[in-house]
Amino acid sequence: MTTTNTESTAIGALSASEEILYRVNVGGPEITAIDGSSAWSADTSGHNSPFLIEPGSNQTTSFPALTSGPTVPGTTPDAIFNTERWDQAGGSDMQWAFDVEDSLYKIRLYLGNGFEGTSKTGERVFDVVIEGTVPSTVENIDVSSQFGHLVGGMINHTVSVTDGTLNLEFLHGTENPLINGIEILKVEEATPMDPLTREDEPQTPAISIVGGPYIVGESDNQVQISLVTDVTIPSAESVDVTFEITPGTATAQEDYEYLSATATFNPQTGTYTDTVSMAGSSSVATFLIDILQDTITEPNEAFAVKITDVSPNAEIDTIRPVSVTITEGETPDRTPLQVEAEDITNITGYRIEQNAIASGRQMLSLVGQAGDEVGSATFGFKSASGQYDVVIGTFDENDGRATLKVTQNGNIIGSNVLDQDLGGNAATAATYVERTIATGVTIANGDSFTVTGLEEGSEHARFDFIRFEPTLRTPGTTPVDVNETPEGTLIRLEAESLESIANYRIENIDVGSGGQVLTFIGGSANEKGSATFGFDEVPGTYDIRVGTFDENDGVAQFVVELNDAETSTTTEIGMLKLDASLGSNLANAQTFISPTVAAGVNLTSGDQIIVNGFENGNEHARLDYIELVPVI
Repeated sequence: MTTTNTESTAIGALSASEEILYRVNVGGPEITAIDGSSAWSADTSGHNSPFLIEPGSNQTTSFPALTSGPTVPGTTPDAIFNTERWDQAGGSDMQWAFDVEDSLYKIRLYLGNGFEGTSKTGERVFDVVIEGTVPSTVENIDVSSQFGHLVGGMINHTVSVTDGTLNLEFLHGTENPLINGIEILKVEEATPMDPLTREDEPQTPAISIVGGPYIVGESDNQVQISLVTDVTIPSAESVDVTFEITPGTATAQEDYEYLSATATFNPQTGTYTDTVSMAGSSSVATFLIDILQDTITEPNEAFAVKITDVSPNAEIDTIRPVSVTITEGETPDRTPLQVEAEDITNITGYRIEQNAIASGRQMLSLVGQAGDEVGSATFGFKSASGQYDVVIGTFDENDGRATLKVTQNGNIIGSNVLDQDLGGNAATAATYVERTIATGVTIANGDSFTVTGLEEGSEHARFDFIRFEPTLRTPGTTPVDVNETPEGTLIRLEAESLESIANYRIENIDVGSGGQVLTFIGGSANEKGSATFGFDEVPGTYDIRVGTFDENDGVAQFVVELNDAETSTTTEIGMLKLDASLGSNLANAQTFISPTVAAGVNLTSGDQIIVNGFENGNEHARLDYIELVPVI
């Protein structure tokens, strides 16, 4: 028996490699399928499901107030959360068994907390044993923390069954385990038939890393990385998978270590390289990375794992690296929430585009119709309240300068201009990027988020997903002071808070960060001025972003200079021209941008970043902030 972990993320339509075998409406009557597939079979306390081999205390109840959250596929009826089965402590644990062939299976567990007495984090925690082990994704399940009270969610897990029966057991922890629905899918690609020869053509296995992004506590000692194929490897073959483990803010051999007799280590780059073999008739392989403990109190640190090559009889499903974040102490009970763009139902302008590189092989896009379109996608945040970093998956091609913006409850929290030249004008693995839009955002369960895309040229503002990564600070605590910013943390410096300002004036703008910006509005025409930002942070290499407004009533510009404290020289390091047409002549959420104006700038304590603004027409060179993004 081999298992792999996958994160709790939203899933769209079934892929060609998935076949629904079982669906159970746990604790309730049969529900008609809404996707034309199998119905959800009944399971009540009076007539137990035939797959329930041990009912435990045999308790069922109803909580019709539950609603489906963003992790629930669109193929799942909301009514699945109307009823639940829960197991009171004191007797045998609840157990399920499903007859299956020996193969790879995807398990979808549907869970929602409706009981007011367990509505807070830590009040109901339990494990699920799958095929004899407790995988990390179903260990210490805290439904209210993970999805929110009265919000239904779904947890995925993929498992290889070798004994003809897929077994589930719900273990007690704090309070009572519960389950609302179970769905079992067989994951195996049917071999297509050649229309001319009518002979089977085996499909090439595609390899990917599942379960990421990983978050592991320093005291957990190890993190298991899982490799999965989309189809079972033919019995007479094997697949070799080569991967790299690369440092970020975490340091190899100090914060983590990979011990393998076949691995190589490059001390100059801190990169481990190794190859593992996936045997015939299998679809899963795992390897362990050791997490090293120390006595130093330090911020979260991260490294990455990436597939770099596979043997000729296979292909890489995705080359994107998967991050591993090391936290102080034990693994936190909150996991990242990733919302797939194609699963958002409240969209305007955007259309679904198929793409093999995209997460879920689909994304939202403005490709195919009129030029310079605007699209938006709005959804509710359905997870534990707290502080999060907000990351968007997108494609940055070299055939335009599209913009993606994110608002929370109507207030803009960040944006990104897709203006890099990554060597291609198509949505490919080379142009795929993940951009951190905002950090340390305080978010409450139920907050409304809107992602707005502004197409420019042939850059179609593609939107793959948005991910909310817990900052792992306790909600309500104060973030790290800007004068003690840990290495690897994005730094935002507000323009209106500066003491060294020449000719600029402060303007109150609701959508500005902090509600204020620097501006030339109200003075003579075509003014110019400057704002000087002192650097007193962790020395290192940074990309520099400017938060500003690009209206369509002039062509203002910024020239950014670096005053080097060591050499006492001032050098121009970047320039930004505000010449886009974003559909408004006002400073508002639609015209707000935060592009990168300088990349790979080496900064040391005492350096100064000087932003020179040049007004043009009614474009007042408004300056909201600069952000320093560590280059990892």
